[in-house]
Amino acid sequence: PPYGAVDDALINQAEDLGYQIVTWDIDPKDWQRPGAAAISSAVINRAFPGAIVVMHDGGGGSQQTVTALETILEALSKQGYVFHALP
Repeated sequence: PPYGAVDDALINQAEDLGYQIVTWDIDPKDWQRPGAAAISSAVINRAFPGAIVVMHDGGGGSQQTVTALETILEALSKQGYVFHALP
């Protein structure tokens, strides 16, 4: 959900519709556009098995996120991480 805003009503409604709410473990705050290096470091330094990372590639100015993602995937792959899309 946007901003990670979850309450009991949302959880109940999602469950009634057969959905599971999934939030994130790591927010590199890429929406603040701190630069690709800062985004990469925020994710790489906080990564752990099973972590979910939220990143924003929509709207204008997302090139930092795209550039950071290339670095993140390369670095974490070298550490043995594998990546999965959420259904």
